[in-house]
Amino acid sequence: MPQTGSGGRWLDAVAWLRDSPLALWAGRLWRPVGWAASVAWRPLRRGTAIAWSALASTIAALPDRIDQLRKLVAGLALVGGIVVGTWIIVDLSSNEPLTFDDIYVHGTLVGQVPKGDYLAQRMGAYFDQVTASIAQFREIDTSASKPDAELPKLEIPGAQVSVQAVVQIVRRFLGFRERRIGGDVFVSEHPLEPQPPNASLVDAPACPDGGRAVYVVIRLSVNRADLAEPVEVRVCRDKAPDGKIDSSALDAHTFEALLQRAALRAYERVNPCGSATYYFANWYRRFLDGRLVDADSRRASQMVSTCLAAGGADVAAYSYVMIGRIRQFFYQQPEEAIGYFESAENVHRKAHAPWRRYLHDHDWWWIRFPNDFYAHWGAALMDAQEPTKALEKYVLQVKYNPGSVLGYIGVGNALAEMARRTTPPDGGLLKAAREVYCYAALENRFDTEVRHAMADFLEKNQTSVEGCPDKSGREDRSDARKYALVQRQKTVDLMPTEPRYGLALGRSLRAGGKHLDALAAFNQVLTFSGQEAWDAYAELATTYAALDQEANVTATYRRAYGALSRAAAQRPFDAEVRYHAALALLRLGEFGKAERYAAEASILDPSLGDAQLALACARKHLRAGKKASLDEPLQACVADPGPAAAKMP
Repeated sequence: MPQTGSGGRWLDAVAWLRDSPLALWAGRLWRPVGWAASVAWRPLRRGTAIAWSALASTIAALPDRIDQLRKLVAGLALVGGIVVGTWIIVDLSSNEPLTFDDIYVHGTLVGQVPKGDYLAQRMGAYFDQVTASIAQFREIDTSASKPDAELPKLEIPGAQVSVQAVVQIVRRFLGFRERRIGGDVFVSEHPLEPQPPNASLVDAPACPDGGRAVYVVIRLSVNRADLAEPVEVRVCRDKAPDGKIDSSALDAHTFEALLQRAALRAYERVNPCGSATYYFANWYRRFLDGRLVDADSRRASQMVSTCLAAGGADVAAYSYVMIGRIRQFFYQQPEEAIGYFESAENVHRKAHAPWRRYLHDHDWWWIRFPNDFYAHWGAALMDAQEPTKALEKYVLQVKYNPGSVLGYIGVGNALAEMARRTTPPDGGLLKAAREVYCYAALENRFDTEVRHAMADFLEKNQTSVEGCPDKSGREDRSDARKYALVQRQKTVDLMPTEPRYGLALGRSLRAGGKHLDALAAFNQVLTFSGQEAWDAYAELATTYAALDQEANVTATYRRAYGALSRAAAQRPFDAEVRYHAALALLRLGEFGKAERYAAEASILDPSLGDAQLALACARKHLRAGKKASLDEPLQACVADPGPAAAKMP
């Protein structure tokens, strides 16, 4: 019987649902779902238990794992350290380092020259200077040997053995020998140093008070057997058999200059390729005694030949470049220089041919090679009057080294020369040259060499200045000459320490009729020393002559002779100074003194053709008994200088 009330109604509803068909179908569906859930839960529960157990065991064993990892890393570090250490030791061993032994001072010089250990230290310092100069010039590793003193003073842990000892053992095992630099300082009765050509013609002053001339000689050696060329200085000794050497002739400055030359001669035996580079890069520098490092490039040529014989494609190619530049700049032989440059390219091309497929176009060429190679090649072609071929090399220089200022200047010079060879001059080529100069000046606004070359071009060709840089907006662009003058002034402002720019500015001012400004520019150059200063005296005299001030012309040449005579006394082996002194004396009409200075210059540097012209001119006027000053060029003074110049004193 159905129940009444709210509670009864709920009970009736539940009973109805239980007995309904819906409940029957729900029961049938629940059985497989429950069975599937029970089947899936059992492995999930078991996997969860296993994972939790593994995690717990891993956490418990984590200290052991960390210890194993630490041991693995330590083992790898030890193996890496051994490999790197072995490589360093083998590398140090293969460098054949230098050891400087004490220089032995013979008994007669003890007390008058420094001790042997000090001389060895100075020798090492000069070797370091040469190595640094070579590295700076070539911008690559010159593989120059380093002294043992630079090895680390360390001991190998647990072995109680120094690094130096291990290096020595490895050297002996690998067959490398150690180079030891030593030598002697002694007195010789006769000269031992090889003399340059015609050096014997220079008369040495006699010793005072009946003394006799001897030679203090430094002769170094490599491993005692390989003797370097000796260097010497002539001094005077008392008449007595055991007489003392004049201390004023062998002061500290003179002996240091002698030691400097001796170190360079020894370096030739250790590293001939590096020595060739040093001589070429520093030929114009002077030793402490005033001598040029390599006045006639004789030593550079010898070292290049030795380096070439040493082998190695890279060394051979670089040696060919060096010989080419020596022929180009020293001997003025552009045709021979071109041949050497071609040989250098062929050798280098063959050496790196296997790598060309991995590199783009000519990029392979720049592996360990001078960055301005094509620029020097182009300059040689320009000297050989082949501007079209030179243009090709300059274009390659710009292509493979876009930042090369020499490349842009060379392209402009080649285009201008090609234009001048046409009749009338090709306006298109001149315009192209102007655009190259202007573009280079825009890209290198603070490069004085570009502005200097652009000013030369504008003054010679008088083209328009359209497209040229005008950053200030105040530049006079009315014509090319005025614009070139502005560029001259900028070069002087940007680099006031370069006397070449001052000379060029003075010449431009004089050509524009500004003689007083030109005098000021030339006088500014006189504050420097060297070739440009002597040229400035001549430019001053020319400017005074243009102003019809003959008194000032004579006074200028007199000032020039005074400065040059003092420089000649300080530089006993400087041929250029004596040549310019001879020129000043020729302009003053003092042909006797001019002959003496010109003869000395010709003896010191037989390759100085202008000195022989000055000598022939002086002798011509001496024979003619001429008293007036010389007011014509040397070439006009002597039509055929050969026979007169050949009669050397």
